[in-house]
Amino acid sequence: MSKRNKLGDRQQGCIEPVIGGKVYDYYNGVLGPEEVRGFERHLVRCHHCEKVILELDHALAVLSDERDFHSIVKNSEQLKDTRPPPSSRRYHN
Repeated sequence: MSKRNKLGDRQQGCIEPVIGGKVYDYYNGVLGPEEVRGFERHLVRCHHCEKVILELDHALAVLSDERDFHSIVKNSEQLKDTRPPPSSRRYHN
């Protein structure tokens, strides 16, 4: 089944929706060994499911980077709280 996106380009859906419906289970590692092999055979032929997997990878990378960023900011704010007040850091001649 073909769909049109907002730009009018044709998008192709999953070529085998029953197998493609397992894309999130595959990504999360909850399929059994035989199901994994079957899904990977499907993935080679289905550009839609391949795109979903790539988008999930990208989303996780962005979220991971954002968490790292917030962690760095939080740690730097905690460091600011442990610095002595500015008046005690002045050099006395």
